[in-house]
Amino acid sequence: MATILLRSPYYESHSQAYSSSNVAKSATLTLSVGGTQISSMSKDCVLTGTTNQETGTVAFEIADLCRDYIDITFDNTYTSQTIAITGTLTFKNKTVDEINSGQTAVTVGTPVSISHTGVDGYYEFLQGLGTGQNSAKTIATNEIMQDNTTIYAPDNTAGKIPYWDGSAIQYQAFAASDTSETVISTVFSIERVCSQHEAYKITFVNKYGALQDLYFTGKTTENINVQRTTFKRSIIDSNSRYDKGKHSIKQYNTLANETLILNSPPMSFDTMNEAIKQLLVSEQVWIYKDSITTPINITSNTQRIKTGLNDKIIQYTITAEYAFDMISNIR
Repeated sequence: MATILLRSPYYESHSQAYSSSNVAKSATLTLSVGGTQISSMSKDCVLTGTTNQETGTVAFEIADLCRDYIDITFDNTYTSQTIAITGTLTFKNKTVDEINSGQTAVTVGTPVSISHTGVDGYYEFLQGLGTGQNSAKTIATNEIMQDNTTIYAPDNTAGKIPYWDGSAIQYQAFAASDTSETVISTVFSIERVCSQHEAYKITFVNKYGALQDLYFTGKTTENINVQRTTFKRSIIDSNSRYDKGKHSIKQYNTLANETLILNSPPMSFDTMNEAIKQLLVSEQVWIYKDSITTPINITSNTQRIKTGLNDKIIQYTITAEYAFDMISNIR
């Protein structure tokens, strides 16, 4: 059993040796999420070894398929959101084409049971070791589920730090006045920020599939973008007169979307660079504003990563837009 990151590939790769006078020529993987079957797929094995006594090897990529069944939601309550992935891989002594043509196939060896927990995270290219069941990065028990150990939080503000306990994502709380917090054996430094600007909490799904908070305490700017369609219409009546109070150029299908420009607090060195990168590539982000948790999309496409060596002040500006139109049009 493994805790797998569903935004990156994960292969179920297994081999079956020659058994009971049969060669494993194909395999079928039946896959379920939460106890409900979602797929049954078959493919031919790659055969290696002595002719007619070969070992059959097969690999199924399952992460992309399973990710369709995890939907992270957030209402300012921090809960473990994962999926239970189970399945059975069975080797057969006939190829897929032979089975489809009606030939009778028998099972070779003992079926392989599959049991994983899926989280909505990813691993980076340089962290992967190639293909194969055990080559993808997975989450270990008692692993901290965020990379930065320095947290910038406003005064009198409590928060959460995620970790994996072996079966679920846990969120350890720190109090509103804490300046440090130990999670498992990792010490987090909590830097308190005092600012004249209103602080906004951004919560996003990070690379580990956990909810992580970043506070933007600098100047925040809000804008509205409006898109309009117009057409010119006739306003002449049957007496060849027109009403000067009517619109000759008529607007319709007017859409509006509000955007935000957020600024982080000044930070020391480069302690938050990894968190900023993960925010930029996160596909699920929320802002806590006016006592409401609202979905947003990060629209910053380019960000220069700053370092203490190159930059006197490390501060980031992020642009975002609300993940809905201002005028309700959900039908």
